[in-house]
Amino acid sequence: FADDGEVVAVAPFADGAVSLACGPGGATVFVWSPGAVARVDGQSGDGLGREGLAALGVCDGPVALGVSDEPGAFLIAVGGSAWRAVPGGAEAPVRLGDVPDVVWLDEGAGGVVSWVVVTGEGGLEWGDSAGASASGSVDGDPLVDGVWRGADGALRVTTAGALWRWSPPSAPPELLAAAPDPPVDAAWAPVGAVLLARAVTPNPDAEGLTIPVSNAVAAPTDDGWEVHELPTTPCVDDEQCRLYGESELLAVVGDPADPIPVYDVWLWTESERHETWCAPR
Repeated sequence: FADDGEVVAVAPFADGAVSLACGPGGATVFVWSPGAVARVDGQSGDGLGREGLAALGVCDGPVALGVSDEPGAFLIAVGGSAWRAVPGGAEAPVRLGDVPDVVWLDEGAGGVVSWVVVTGEGGLEWGDSAGASASGSVDGDPLVDGVWRGADGALRVTTAGALWRWSPPSAPPELLAAAPDPPVDAAWAPVGAVLLARAVTPNPDAEGLTIPVSNAVAAPTDDGWEVHELPTTPCVDDEQCRLYGESELLAVVGDPADPIPVYDVWLWTESERHETWCAPR
């Protein structure tokens, strides 16, 4: 997807995921499903085109996407407000209420919105629109990047080194599983809820640039991790892809057992032009 920019937020949606990208032209929402991805252009009047997203200010500061209890909807938290949006629907996003700058939110039964805020050095604050609140800590690890609700109703939290289970307000976070060792020659880096390892080598033809040589992802499940090695480009033939441009693994969305890698591809012929490509495995 040319010029759509960088993926800044991702959340589960239906049988896949929804993501938000910010680029020079503004914000774009994508809906990901097994074997396909669709840009939400907002032409149906649902308020999710670039003008509607700009009105919400989704690229102006911290933003998070979340799961809604309403079928076909997802949540957007930005600028101190939570919004419910329906891709392809007939209405603009509906404001649900006030929320702080959050890393996670969802909407449960009865329209109660819950959220999690990172307070630094592994500190977590949970709250909901009914007025409940709780605090927790994940052993002082400052990288709290992924939060979601597990099948048992408890929250899952990933850091650069571990997967945690948290049941606020009744119980503190508990360690479920340490992160596995990467299968490639690179350290894990948290990107959303997943860990990515990207091994590179210097580009002999361009000082200061690198060439990707291997990629891997550790995708968390409710009780552990799924580890996969991923292609270095979104093409079937890596060398053909490199005639077009160079690729960098940006993110991974979808089912941990069969993740969809998302790449930033910049063109040799137009150094300022970037495209976002996905590569269903």
